[in-house]
Amino acid sequence: MPTVNIYLSPNAPREKIVPLLPLFRERIAQQLTSVQRRIVPVEVIIRVMTVDAAAMISPFEMEIKAQQYSDRVKRCDEICLHLKEFVLSHAPY
Repeated sequence: MPTVNIYLSPNAPREKIVPLLPLFRERIAQQLTSVQRRIVPVEVIIRVMTVDAAAMISPFEMEIKAQQYSDRVKRCDEICLHLKEFVLSHAPY
């Protein structure tokens, strides 16, 4: 199962992120679906954590852990850009 850890600084707008989680889960499942395996939203685990901002590059950071199927690996930058666009379009800082 894919696991997504979302790290927020204490100043990040948590109230904008948390309501988006069901839609975000769907988007992640779409992006991680591969030739080898179809992902459905209920398989995606999302954890939202507030962390020390001094150690962060951005107020919102995301880490995705999923099986390394070959087509996913080839598209990893594309997947990240699509998910970044989703976050920025729904919860801009």
